[in-house]
Amino acid sequence: MRCTWHWPWLIASVLLVTGICHASETETSYFFLPIIATSENGGNEYGALPVLVSRDENDEIRTIVAPMYVFNEFLGSRASLNLIGFPTDDSDYRLIASYTETIERKLVARYRNYFFGHPRVTLEVEGGFFKDATARFFGLSNKSLQSDETNYTNQEGLMRMTLGYQLTDHFEIQLTERFRDVDIHRGGIDSLPFIDDTFPLITGIDGATIIGHRVGALYDSRDDRDTPTHGTLMTAFAELNQNIGKDIGATFQRYHAEYTGLYPSQLSERFTFVTHAQIQAVFGDGVPFFEQ
Repeated sequence: MRCTWHWPWLIASVLLVTGICHASETETSYFFLPIIATSENGGNEYGALPVLVSRDENDEIRTIVAPMYVFNEFLGSRASLNLIGFPTDDSDYRLIASYTETIERKLVARYRNYFFGHPRVTLEVEGGFFKDATARFFGLSNKSLQSDETNYTNQEGLMRMTLGYQLTDHFEIQLTERFRDVDIHRGGIDSLPFIDDTFPLITGIDGATIIGHRVGALYDSRDDRDTPTHGTLMTAFAELNQNIGKDIGATFQRYHAEYTGLYPSQLSERFTFVTHAQIQAVFGDGVPFFEQ
């Protein structure tokens, strides 16, 4: 996994820095954040992230615009635009667009509405396209070896829609439909072998087109959706998946449960202890390696 800016943490940085440097601003403020990141897959990268923040008359953040430039040791220069908006107190949207010197491209958008025509109905829609040129594969199971490390480009188009209904203030049931189209290409790490040269027979090496049908439940008692300091978030779902692409007819099931707990420190409100646990199981024949 590459170390990247995820939007909740960008929002947290915005709240912290604008609160310190622009407390008197009521319309627009801006600042710069340096980027120094490293990860086992993505390598080292550094750059700059200028951030422009727009607020309404109530001093509530409505728009965050954050263009970014980084230089990655494997892929070269990358320019991107991050746009986050809060048109109402019950909705938000996010757009990420990026272009990298070598292989990688990204255009992903998401919209969420927690008051979709009814106080208890929620809607989340996400879609986009991206190429990840630093993806790795070592084989399957706990017997995979470090010496079998391979690289590939994960080219993916995706769409996902979730419709939820809140039974109580904290508990919600959800229905999700997802579409995922994956192609495997040569990666951007020249020092590693291509996955197809080492694992030519692995299921999914020729790509796949997956349609998933999911039923889930969510419990959320956090004090804030974007920058929580205390509370609990629990999710669970069961999903039936169909491959309608190159291995047409294959079906498999996925079961998932996840827990996140936030506990504020008794010594200072500035510190929060976080616990996280996740379990997932996939059953069926013809499961692509990137779905396991």
